[in-house]
Amino acid sequence: MDVICDLCGNKDNFKTLLAGVTDNSTAINGEFNIYECLDCSHCFIDPIPANLAEAYVSSYYTHIKASANFKSKLKNTLRKICYSDKYFVKKFISSLVSKYLNEPPRLDHGSLCDVGCGNGQYLSDAEELGWQVYGVDFDPKAVECCIAQNMIVKLGNAENIPFETGQFDVVRLWNVLEHTRSPKRALIEINRVLKPNGYIVIYVPNINSVDFNVFKGHWWNLEIPRHLHHFKPLTLNKYMSQTGFIVRNIMCPGTVSSNISKTIEVLKRNKVGRLVTLTRVFTVIISKIYFRLIKKTYEYDAGISILAQKVGQL
Repeated sequence: MDVICDLCGNKDNFKTLLAGVTDNSTAINGEFNIYECLDCSHCFIDPIPANLAEAYVSSYYTHIKASANFKSKLKNTLRKICYSDKYFVKKFISSLVSKYLNEPPRLDHGSLCDVGCGNGQYLSDAEELGWQVYGVDFDPKAVECCIAQNMIVKLGNAENIPFETGQFDVVRLWNVLEHTRSPKRALIEINRVLKPNGYIVIYVPNINSVDFNVFKGHWWNLEIPRHLHHFKPLTLNKYMSQTGFIVRNIMCPGTVSSNISKTIEVLKRNKVGRLVTLTRVFTVIISKIYFRLIKKTYEYDAGISILAQKVGQL
């Protein structure tokens, strides 16, 4: 094993967290291992496929303009209320739901770049809220989809953002950082394109979650081998501090049943029995309710969602 930990630079102090994991979308053949750095706790896969583009099948969600469902319409309505100028309504609704919306602070005429923008759904929603929106995606089909909607979207990735230094008030990185070859390089690049005191909104799956500990290699959010890195709250905070950011808010990472149905599909494909499946699903949901309501923490939830602010130029 000839690897280097992206977070701390360790070259020889690892343990195998999970061995022989296969691609749950069946796009790539072979088995992959997840290693944990014993110096800093960061986790990553090995080997990395030579051609990562092959891991993204033609039906991957970035290729298709999504139609708005009830959940997305409701969320967008609540966003509009929280961003409105009607003070009393805004204050009341915001106190109830703002932490569940995972939005950056409102900035008049602010500029927002969604890195890994996919089909442009979020850009469309953000534009309605008053943001000047821009996007980046590594997938030419996704870029074409956005350009067809008259959006300013360029071909690139989180480690190579084709926009000017200090251009944006906010950069959004939603289900993206785990796809990068070097999260550290990606965050340094995001620091570059942000204005002083700009914000970054991040969501990544949580390998410290109840979901991973119960479902292991069958957990859908592992997304092997598309997810090259796997984060814990501890390691994501370390990444932030090393790349010129400070975490300002820990936000709600989704419902307690987020992506459970997709994990059930993986369990079915692997011929896991119904009773075992139901027992695991019940364990995960009850555990997450316990941690949210009793322990008041998202530390063991399926994902990690944070708002961080740029505090230094690298």
